Amino acid sequence: MIVALVQMVGAAGGEGGVNQTYIGPHLVKDEGLSLTLAGLALSVFTLGSVVGPLGFGWLSDRFSRKTIIQAALLLSALGTLSLAHETRCCPG
Repeated sequence: MIVALVQMVGAAGGEGGVNQTYIGPHLVKDEGLSLTLAGLALSVFTLGSVVGPLGFGWLSDRFSRKTIIQAALLLSALGTLSLAHETRCCPG
């Protein structure tokens, strides 16, 4: 279990690849976030890449794996759709 935890922490955010490099400047320049808020968003993204699999794994041990996989895919789809309907608070 310790080895698995170390590997998860070491790989946190690793799936972002090259996108991880450019998401910070994108949040600041294109989305108008402050540097502090962009840094916080990246930290939450990285934390979620560790906590998410642990949480869904824990749930799949207690409930139907098929149901948990479907719920994870539904949440992912809703998150992606929410980005398509994003509105800016401060145009310009």
